[in-house]
Amino acid sequence: MITESQPPQHRGGYLDNYRRTLDVSRRVLLPSEWRESDPAPEYMILPWPLSRPQYLVALPPRRWEILVQRMGETSLSDPQAALVQRVLASSAVRVKPDNAGRILLPENLIKKININKEIVLAGRIEMFEIWEPGIFDETYQKDAAQVDQIIQGWKI
Repeated sequence: MITESQPPQHRGGYLDNYRRTLDVSRRVLLPSEWRESDPAPEYMILPWPLSRPQYLVALPPRRWEILVQRMGETSLSDPQAALVQRVLASSAVRVKPDNAGRILLPENLIKKININKEIVLAGRIEMFEIWEPGIFDETYQKDAAQVDQIIQGWKI
């Protein structure tokens, strides 16, 4: 069971977005603000949404554990639960930052979202996303137009 590390709460979580270039080995340097002290956590990387991936989502141990716990609360005989577990488990890849703070992005996952060399790392407070820059820019503009209305509904 993965028990180490929560999001870097002492720094406010996974915030901001960063443009990065993959090296020849498909490694990307995580922002220093996102890096944990030793030992570095393992991230579970998934294409998202699963049916038509637009980006990769990187779940730190705490978020992955929540997902695993919820799946464990389902019945073994539940065909929908089996379907979700099978697709998630078959799609997920575990990565751990190296000593320099780089993660290796699996070739099969970056091909699913059409990444060549440039990427965007986008913070999502408790997790982060990995995008092809053009798709990120287009999606971000559409999403930003909706944010005020959504937040207003939250009454914060």
